[in-house]
Amino acid sequence: MISFENDWLWGVPLVVITVIFHVMGLGLLDRGVTMLFATKWFGRASLFRFVVITGLSAFVATFLHAVEAVIWAYSYILIGALPGPRVAMFYSLNAITSLGHDNIFLPPAYALLGPIESLNGIMLF
Repeated sequence: MISFENDWLWGVPLVVITVIFHVMGLGLLDRGVTMLFATKWFGRASLFRFVVITGLSAFVATFLHAVEAVIWAYSYILIGALPGPRVAMFYSLNAITSLGHDNIFLPPAYALLGPIESLNGIMLF
């Protein structure tokens, strides 16, 4: 019988860390957009302002998700569940987006970490 204690011991802190990181990043984005609205340079509501803010928001959200996938990927390497950065990043991005992980599998001792990362991804998205 496979025990999943290690999965939860690693997975729950990773979920908490990535959620806090994500919330902080979105909070900083909110502050930046609010400050941008306050400047006279940016002017009144316009298509230009909408496009800039939407583009900036998409970039920041993508960056946050990428960093969070890197956190998971390096955790897989740290615990010895995956052999290297390329494989770990590929697995992590597939798990965090709930796409599926092709033909890369975690060892049985860490098998539950993939679904925990997928749950994390749903929370973040």
